[in-house]
Amino acid sequence: MKMPTFPHVVKEDGVSARIRKLSQAKNGKDYSLFVVDYILLGKRKREARSDFAEARQVALNACRKIASGHWLRRRPPSRPAYFTGWPEPLFDDGQDHRAALFSRWNSDRR
Repeated sequence: MKMPTFPHVVKEDGVSARIRKLSQAKNGKDYSLFVVDYILLGKRKREARSDFAEARQVALNACRKIASGHWLRRRPPSRPAYFTGWPEPLFDDGQDHRAALFSRWNSDRR
């Protein structure tokens, strides 16, 4: 495989990831490192590989998972669903306190 120019951009399904090449000399020997950069849920993620083919595969997999919404489906359930899921009241005074707890939680978020 011919080595591309760097930074190399990998695009898949409208999502892109960048591969950068870093070189380091240690004891007179040159070592190359390929760093994959992508944005996941608003944060920059970086993964490094020593082989360009592996780095390209990591970039393609990240683009495919982001485009399919894989990481979005892994979020925990929302809190309102948790509050409405209680089968019985929390307290023994005969009243249902779920609405009061939910409104209190909702006011704390503002």
